Amino acid sequence: MDSRCWIVGSAVLDNVLAVDRLPKAGESVLARSFDQFLGGKGVNQAVACARQGAATEIFACLGHDPAGDRFAGLFEAEGLGMEGVLRADGLPTGQAAIALTPNGMNQIIVYPGSNMALPALAIENAPIAPNDYVLCQLEVPDEVVLAASARGRFVFNPAPYRAFPKEVLPRCFALTPNESEAESITGHSPSTEEGLQRCADSLLESGVANVVVTLGERGVFFKNASVSRHFQAPAVDAVDTTAAGDVFNGAMIARLSLGDDIESAVAYAVDAASLSVTRAGAVPSIPDSQQTAAFIQAKNQKMEEQI
Repeated sequence: MDSRCWIVGSAVLDNVLAVDRLPKAGESVLARSFDQFLGGKGVNQAVACARQGAATEIFACLGHDPAGDRFAGLFEAEGLGMEGVLRADGLPTGQAAIALTPNGMNQIIVYPGSNMALPALAIENAPIAPNDYVLCQLEVPDEVVLAASARGRFVFNPAPYRAFPKEVLPRCFALTPNESEAESITGHSPSTEEGLQRCADSLLESGVANVVVTLGERGVFFKNASVSRHFQAPAVDAVDTTAAGDVFNGAMIARLSLGDDIESAVAYAVDAASLSVTRAGAVPSIPDSQQTAAFIQAKNQKMEEQI
């Protein structure tokens, strides 16, 4: 029987400013255009999970405002379970300011707003089965992270990085930091293969079962008690990397819930994330299972032609 996926996280309205280059500290630059997209790590991950065919529930706290209404409409349209969706009094729906360059590099500032009002009780009382997957990030309060870590098979994406209760680490079925987050947690730089090994070993010693470090265009480094492996990302023309990490996380737990082993799920998620960066926006960039399968088929065919 397939497991369910429960995404605990944030809903953030992305305000995207297209710039020729990212500003330095203290510098102002002019934007070429401005757009708004529905996003937030929780929303992106939940949509990514659902579009890959997994039964997906979302825990999120919205404001009583037009942005909150837009998110509620999105959840319904994507077929997400919404019993864990609440509204906060006196707080606006979360917002983000994103500077985005033509080659897809970005800087992001997040105001969490209503996301910080999500109660731990919502997760504690949910009918989460032991074999379900629970995915959480750090755009929600610590007590929510702790509650999520005690339910199902816990997958923790420690982003955007801040100090968090370290007692969640031994509860992690998988930990999915990027390079800077891995260094912040362990104190080891993952800039080399040796550094990645040190980071992973430190996390495994902390009790994490599966360490999954996302490396952007360099793919993913994976390690557990028996396997150490580097998954290369296919070469693509990047347009917008904003949601790449979220697509990876959502696609990975979707495949796990549908029966894939962890290595197969990671390999699939690398391809889904690579496809997503060829499109603009957060939610609009997220591929479904058919699009991902076609991308993988085209990639494999290209590799065969090069042999």
